[in-house]
Amino acid sequence: MRIGREVRDGIETWWLDAPPGNLMDPGFFESLEVALEAVQDRRVAGLLIRGRGRHFSAGADRDALRPFWQDRASITRHRDLFSAIEDLPFPVVAWVEGACLGSGLELALCARLVLAAPGAMLGCPEASFGVMPGCGGTWRVTRRVGTSRALDLMLTGRLVDAEEAVQMGLVDGVVARGQGPLLAREAIHRLQRGIVR
Repeated sequence: MRIGREVRDGIETWWLDAPPGNLMDPGFFESLEVALEAVQDRRVAGLLIRGRGRHFSAGADRDALRPFWQDRASITRHRDLFSAIEDLPFPVVAWVEGACLGSGLELALCARLVLAAPGAMLGCPEASFGVMPGCGGTWRVTRRVGTSRALDLMLTGRLVDAEEAVQMGLVDGVVARGQGPLLAREAIHRLQRGIVR
């Protein structure tokens, strides 16, 4: 998987670019390292993360990443990458459409603001594969929705739609598809000016 990058009006956009599911494989994490290094070297107002096609990301490519899940150093490296995105010194906004699952949700929750399209589906299905979120999702989900709801999502693997996700605080708003990217970019500028914190 690769990450497409573009800069417009001072905002960098990362496109998760392996439709239809935008699954995360070793190539994704290599691309993420490159994209992160590049955006740290640019003077941008903020970063928008979104998926190419119908979905944000259906999560990890389990077969491709299986060897990495057995290597503690690789898990730590992936987790540190996501933490570095969360720590960027400018606003990060995620625009979620379609599936936002597993590692995809973990990436989205690195953003300061998460906006979702109607009908988007979010969740932590890792338990059904015998693993737990490995890129910081355990604490990011808990921070957003509280311990009880986080345990419900992570131990049952159930998925929630955008409307339930916003009610529980997993995402910050539900926005019509045609307006989502525009409002996400506007939110970055407001965050940059300190109007929204």
